[in-house]
Amino acid sequence: MKLTKRLQTIADLVGDVSKIYDVGCDHAYLDIYLASKGIKCVAIDVRNQIVKFAQKNVDESGYQDKIDVVLNNGLNGFKVDKEELVIMSGLGTRTILDIIKNQPVNRLIIQSNDNLFLLRKNMMNQNYYISDEKIVFEDNKYYVIIKFESGFKEYTDYELLLGPKLLHQNTDVFTQYLRSMLSHYRDVLLAVPANYLERRIAIEQIIKYIEMALR
Repeated sequence: MKLTKRLQTIADLVGDVSKIYDVGCDHAYLDIYLASKGIKCVAIDVRNQIVKFAQKNVDESGYQDKIDVVLNNGLNGFKVDKEELVIMSGLGTRTILDIIKNQPVNRLIIQSNDNLFLLRKNMMNQNYYISDEKIVFEDNKYYVIIKFESGFKEYTDYELLLGPKLLHQNTDVFTQYLRSMLSHYRDVLLAVPANYLERRIAIEQIIKYIEMALR
């Protein structure tokens, strides 16, 4: 099965594990690909129709013995062993953090749809460090994919905003991502009234960090 660039990047970060939990599995394409590599998968989604589509795809793939498709809210009711991996892709940061709060795990791959600073900071505060990060551009959108593992490492606000691993990757995609962010926050700053001083200072600091990364 040929995956999209985003899903292939997630798959490449999985590494040597025997079982994964894919929360927000969508059509289970990632799970089918991983099952073809010998990895057991639990494909989880909270949407009934999506679970039906996922089950149909799994049945047609022939990997029913390696993939369990489950209608479930996050990881509720599951006990994830320390050697197993959780994948959460396409969810919002607050939803992801709620799931992790209710079920701490050792290793995760996360692709959040929003607020990566909040995600990285909260994960750091919950004693996770970033072992790898990737960025891809697909369908006119940037996707940042982060691998977290259990263990504390402190990061600066600069690293939390832009990614401690990404900052060491001199790629065209990351440069374009930074330029896109810079344009966005400059527009945001123009829209903030002069009397909203704290908000303006915070945005100006973000702009400085992005400009620093682009040097």
